[in-house]
Amino acid sequence: MRLSVVIPAFNSARHIRRGLDAVMALDAGGHALEVVVVEDGSTDGTADLVRAYPVQLIRQANAGPAGARNTGWRHSTGEIIFFTDSDCVPPADWLRNLLPGFDDPRTGAVAGSYAIANPGSRLARLIQAEIAGRHRRMPPFVKAGGTYNLAVRRNLLERLGGFDESFPTASGEDNDISYRIRKAGFQIAFLRGCRVFHHHPERLGKYLKTQFVHGYWRFRLYRKHPEYVSGDDYTRAGDVAETLLAGLVPAGLGVSLGVPAWMGLPVLAPLGALMALEAVRAFRIACPVRDWVLWPTGTFVFLVRSFCRVAGLAWGAVRSAAGHSGRRSNVRR
Repeated sequence: MRLSVVIPAFNSARHIRRGLDAVMALDAGGHALEVVVVEDGSTDGTADLVRAYPVQLIRQANAGPAGARNTGWRHSTGEIIFFTDSDCVPPADWLRNLLPGFDDPRTGAVAGSYAIANPGSRLARLIQAEIAGRHRRMPPFVKAGGTYNLAVRRNLLERLGGFDESFPTASGEDNDISYRIRKAGFQIAFLRGCRVFHHHPERLGKYLKTQFVHGYWRFRLYRKHPEYVSGDDYTRAGDVAETLLAGLVPAGLGVSLGVPAWMGLPVLAPLGALMALEAVRAFRIACPVRDWVLWPTGTFVFLVRSFCRVAGLAWGAVRSAAGHSGRRSNVRR
């Protein structure tokens, strides 16, 4: 069997050499292996670094990660397409660990988990601890997998038309294709023990900006797949409650304007509940790793993040009402 690894790369000079060094050491278990890197309009010399490796390099004008992945798998020849990101470092047994998930013909895709590549950053450790906690609760077959560690049957990608390029950033395109895989009648296996190392964000401002963007495109995702508004195996009831509470705080502020301070209950009640929710979430994350600094850090970060996500979601709703629908979709619905 022939396998293909597809890596989208945009301004990836900082991390891509470490990732490609790891990809060159992959054990394909006797299968033929090709590596396709799609340089998505970078301006930092990413392509020059990639040329030093025996991979197929494709350069294109910037189209976003969904478009880059589509270019990559369409130029590949593998029966199974393995997707990872340019800031990820897969272990040598990555391919061999994911492949057994396809033994069941009902499985259309196999997803794995994360490990942390930059543990020296407190924010990165917090992000990793939260992801690990969520993944520990996920079942063997899930509703969505992340393209940082995902393998998909080629014939299924062809059937679905690939990724929806109307999601122009890393903003829900992996959830979208996961939902469409399930709607096509296939299951997504989840192997939490199969992990790739990832460089998580280290700067809070950049991380919060990313969360705003995620919120913005979540509106489009949920409009397209309304049955997943209440959550999937990664997003749960607590996340829905967080969104509702974070949305009630500014709404309550509007109600409270012009009334005596003692009547500020519409603001204080949801804000207090949200703070308690985030404190409990952060405590549960810090406990398994015994990294107690993550408790206060997480409480603050999650609280601010919730407002960024809601702001993005609200802006997405406003833009949608104004007729903005993003880039034209290229996939079958």
